[in-house]
Amino acid sequence: MLLLFLYALAHLSIYQSAEAITENQPVIAFSFSNIPFVAKDGTADSLVSFHNYEKKFELTSTALVDDQPAGPNPLCGAQIDVLEMVQELPLMVTKKEPNVMYSVQALGDDKYPMVMATARGIKDAGAVDGKPQAASALIGLSFGATGTSAQTPQDYFFAAVSGHDAPFGQLGSGIALLTHGLEMGTEEKKNEKTGEVEKKEYVKRRYFMQLDAVGSSTHEPRAYPIDNRDDESNPVSIAGGLASIEPQRVSLHWDQNLRRLYVALQVCTKDTAGHDQGACALVVGRIENNKLYFEPIVPASLLAGAENTIVSACGPRARCAIRSVSTMRMSTGALYLVMVKEQRADTQDEVFVLPLVDRTHTVPFADWIYDKQVGTLARVDVDLVVTDSAGAAHTQAVTAQDQLPHSCDTRFKVGGGVQLPGSIAQCKPAGDAIYVSVRGRNGRADGFYVSCPIFDDKARVVSWTGWRRACATRATPLSFCFNSADRALYSIEQDEYGVVFHKTGWLQIDKDAPAGESSPVAIKLAGSFSPEHGGLQAVAQLALDETNVPTGLLLAAGYQKATLFNYNERGECQQYLFEDDAVLKKLGAVSAAAAHLHDGYVWLLVSGPRGLALLADDKGMPVPHDLFAQLKDTTELLSAYRWQLIDNFFARKMVCKDNAVWCMSDNMLEKRTIHDGRLDAPQRIFDSSDVGAPCRLNDMVVGKNLVLVGTSKGLFKKLNHQSLDEPWTQIHFFESGPIIACNAIAPAHRSFDQGGQLYVMSGSSLEGRAFIHRFYVSDGELTLVPYDQGKPILINCKGYRNNLFVEGSLFLMTKNITRGQAPALQWYQLLPPGYVLSFKYTNNTYIPIQVPHWTHMGQVIYDSITGYLMVCGDGGVYVRA
Repeated sequence: MLLLFLYALAHLSIYQSAEAITENQPVIAFSFSNIPFVAKDGTADSLVSFHNYEKKFELTSTALVDDQPAGPNPLCGAQIDVLEMVQELPLMVTKKEPNVMYSVQALGDDKYPMVMATARGIKDAGAVDGKPQAASALIGLSFGATGTSAQTPQDYFFAAVSGHDAPFGQLGSGIALLTHGLEMGTEEKKNEKTGEVEKKEYVKRRYFMQLDAVGSSTHEPRAYPIDNRDDESNPVSIAGGLASIEPQRVSLHWDQNLRRLYVALQVCTKDTAGHDQGACALVVGRIENNKLYFEPIVPASLLAGAENTIVSACGPRARCAIRSVSTMRMSTGALYLVMVKEQRADTQDEVFVLPLVDRTHTVPFADWIYDKQVGTLARVDVDLVVTDSAGAAHTQAVTAQDQLPHSCDTRFKVGGGVQLPGSIAQCKPAGDAIYVSVRGRNGRADGFYVSCPIFDDKARVVSWTGWRRACATRATPLSFCFNSADRALYSIEQDEYGVVFHKTGWLQIDKDAPAGESSPVAIKLAGSFSPEHGGLQAVAQLALDETNVPTGLLLAAGYQKATLFNYNERGECQQYLFEDDAVLKKLGAVSAAAAHLHDGYVWLLVSGPRGLALLADDKGMPVPHDLFAQLKDTTELLSAYRWQLIDNFFARKMVCKDNAVWCMSDNMLEKRTIHDGRLDAPQRIFDSSDVGAPCRLNDMVVGKNLVLVGTSKGLFKKLNHQSLDEPWTQIHFFESGPIIACNAIAPAHRSFDQGGQLYVMSGSSLEGRAFIHRFYVSDGELTLVPYDQGKPILINCKGYRNNLFVEGSLFLMTKNITRGQAPALQWYQLLPPGYVLSFKYTNNTYIPIQVPHWTHMGQVIYDSITGYLMVCGDGGVYVRA
């Protein structure tokens, strides 16, 4: 197989604004598609774009506004109040003109001015003497591409507007519907080649036109009313229980798949509201004949009297506040709604994901486009419909109260109930994952966190992984986005010097890498394990008990050498290097490492061709946990501990689970139970002779009550691994036979075999192929999660691979050097069935590997403390930074 490598290594890009942003200059930052923008108050360059990741764009002094002759740019020095994006261009409202929408049509440069179109005099939802009035402010914007006809696409713009003399939420506020058009003109030009005069079309005028969103009798443009009326037609009120809508920024989101507009609100109920009266904080709109129609996300009759729902509140003085809304399409094909819900003052905000009714691929276009149920909340207790072209879809709407989603249900709660270390600044879905930027509290560092869904064999989301760090950050995150072209995270952050722009990329770290460019642990690793001495061959990471600032240990080893790091989430670390150790020299090339916390002791183990060694004192006791309780130099304390050979067993992989250490060699799996600070005699769990030699063991996964062993003859499982009498059974799913690697994903607070996800890579190095399968694991059974109908294979890797790491729908794979081909580090993005990429994008990226230093791509290590992702091998360390 010919690998096409991209020889431009993606380095971390940092751009800094011309001046620092101080606390009295608030920043409004949004990042969308490919170009991040920053808007800041009170400065001449209030709108700044980091264009093409290489140069910083700033406003031109002149602009063409509404196709008038070039004049002073009205955005220069203006304070931006609302900033959204239309593809790669900004859509904004200024504080000076709160009722005017500016749409940038072309950015402009030093030679050509910026081109803009404006929407002025947008009408509100009220009327004075029968006539709508101009809205006083625009407090939310969104863009919708295709409208309501399959044949005639049309661009729609949506604006949340305040009444002409009242804030949003009171009479006159609502959602305005606008279209964007081009008035074309003709001019005569001489054809230089033929000499003939020809008529040419040109854009004469760009304009916005407000539509009558409600079809009022006046036939004048008017917004659709979203207010606190005590009216049965009000989509926000439940049986007349709505008291107020808070006049905060309104989150609007247009879903192009469903052709639906979602509006998130903060609502409060009346003091006198009964248990069956209340308010809904989430409404869904559709367009029919250029008019808007809104419904609550769940029929109001079902929400009346319902308690603990995610989208509504009932009873006296109740509140439901949703401040962010978007949609995501999972790799299974199913559509979900993502929302950030504000909780009580003494608790943190939470992220919820709700299934949506999707009939776009199960019935004809004309049957679903005006269907009121499409885009509302779907039932999760029924099977999804699996289509040939678009995967699975929820097609049945909620029809009873017992089908409503509740905030305590793990199917809907992103992060599985694991607490984030601070407040959520921004939330964005990307593939099969939800990412949030967090501003730390109580001494915790700012950062990005991620949670991924668990799919069952019906393609439904049944739970979520706990929140964990997604990548490192150096400053306070303001905004971020994921680029679909290279799967990098782009972030706008604020440090002590100002606003900076970061792009994640893969860096090769060597011994000469300057400090501060990447993970301090990775830099020290590369300095301790040079390619000349075999590089880095074994790594084990351990997160210690949660403290105010979480700390962890990382044990790394190579040829006759090992090192231990004690570090925290801020990147501060202490290193202890074991050199010139007699036992390590005897072990030779260390191939496996393990770190485990049990009964107050930290168990650190390494293994090489000549046996298994434990770091222990003269009495054979492992290192006490208290020694690492504080981040400090432990050199003197660790001098009382040395590596001790405890067995001649050569482990290629070690896994620590509960009170045991599992050690796997080429042909055998053994279990060593920890008892009273000691390792008991090994128990033989699996032998290649059990399935008929020759058979090589390649990987293992250990759960609470399930053990899986991947071999050259397939995948085998054993239930109740406490009993040696339990038989091994083979799992028959894999056409290619040999199992290369497994990657287990566990739901929050549980083991992977208690309703988790398992990714299995099978293939053959001789045949040069590898395939990935996805399973749901529950009660000891593995069932395939459907993707393409009737096909058990999730991904064809198009070549042999050695290792696998999964993050949402991103798959990181490695390949060693083979037959003269360079080693490979590969990112693959799993797309929903039927998804077609545009010609300039790819879902498969190869990160260039420097040869001849690299021949072996070893373990993929995710560092849960700092968020860094590292790939280690004989050439050193690659790190995602």
